[in-house]
Amino acid sequence: MSGAFSKTLYLILVSAALHGAAAGALPILGEYVPEGPDTPAGVCKIVFYHGSYYDPIQQNWDKLCSGTIISKRRLLTAAHCVNYLAHHEALSAKIICSPGSFAWGQDVTVITKHPDYVEKDTEPIPNHDVAILEVGKDFDFPPITLAQSKDAVDEALKTPEQCVLYGYGKDNDGKEGNLHGAQLQILPYNPALFRRYGPHVFFSGFNGRNRAEVGDSGGPVLCKNADGAWIEIAVHVQADERWNISLHERVDNNLDWIRLIQNLPRLPREPESKAYLFADYVP
Repeated sequence: MSGAFSKTLYLILVSAALHGAAAGALPILGEYVPEGPDTPAGVCKIVFYHGSYYDPIQQNWDKLCSGTIISKRRLLTAAHCVNYLAHHEALSAKIICSPGSFAWGQDVTVITKHPDYVEKDTEPIPNHDVAILEVGKDFDFPPITLAQSKDAVDEALKTPEQCVLYGYGKDNDGKEGNLHGAQLQILPYNPALFRRYGPHVFFSGFNGRNRAEVGDSGGPVLCKNADGAWIEIAVHVQADERWNISLHERVDNNLDWIRLIQNLPRLPREPESKAYLFADYVP
């Protein structure tokens, strides 16, 4: 190989590497990473704490969950997260958004759980496991767009390499409270899981750490559309320790209720169908 050719090849490889870094790659499959320039604004943590105030330095929370801004003053999360607040009357809740939000956060003023969510003490089957939290003043960041139909969720799941679960649970170093993301490994159709959980959820696993952690509850599954914009297609609702997988509830399962709370008109009804095409989800 000539010296000139080697130099040219080296320059091409360096240029490609720099271009890839500048473009902002998605988190590597199975690895949780700190927030970066490609991390969407509007993914927030919800801290439940005792006492008269929350100390962001001491991080005096009793429980931690995740969620996403869906309007100027509303955040979408998991209903089982706010159930914890209902069972512990001495607790208060704050929402702290990333990146760069004021560390003290905002107080939660209104909590609305999906009316069809049913809490179960043993082996809960997540269905309508969503809640909307409201704050007293506008968030600092724009809302994240929700997928507006079953077809939109199905289409996004055909390219799972463009989908990321974001949350504030434990990272690879065992630390909680820092935003991180993991590219999803969508699991193919499994009859046993389908019978147990139904068509309104889908499942994922990660290489290395095969399921999400407690603080990731309520966190969004975000996918990039053809224009490179993030859309939320699901809410993380549960980690199944027996199967070592994560469960994500599709937003189209709750879209009518979400739009009702936001005072938005109901979307045209799609034809009734339970034939979710799990074959399309195979990575």
